[in-house]
Amino acid sequence: MTDINNAKQNRPSLICADLLEKHGVPETSTAAVLMNRGVYKWFAVRRDIIRLKTVWKHQVCCYHVHIKQLRRGSTERREAAAALRTLELCRKQLRELCHSPRWQFPDNDPKGRRLIEQSDVGGKA
Repeated sequence: MTDINNAKQNRPSLICADLLEKHGVPETSTAAVLMNRGVYKWFAVRRDIIRLKTVWKHQVCCYHVHIKQLRRGSTERREAAAALRTLELCRKQLRELCHSPRWQFPDNDPKGRRLIEQSDVGGKA
């Protein structure tokens, strides 16, 4: 099996292919389960989050340019600088989520964690 840090990820079709190859589960059956459990949605949301991170990066650059054009000490400049700091903080927090380790567990599914720990990949954290 490929190491977790360099395996392809973030596509439901990869899960479907893996279950077909390893256990003979038809890809359409796996796809239906993943859709019903919200996995497709969260892969789509992940992509949207990555796009949002790029949008915010562009907005940060625009704020820097805008602030340089404003008069020092002006209310508008202080407000723009405050908005910039807030946007930079949000973007930083979002980046940290996007760059978090692959090997982690949702805090609302202790059974899922136990299943992984009992599996053949459980000891490779």
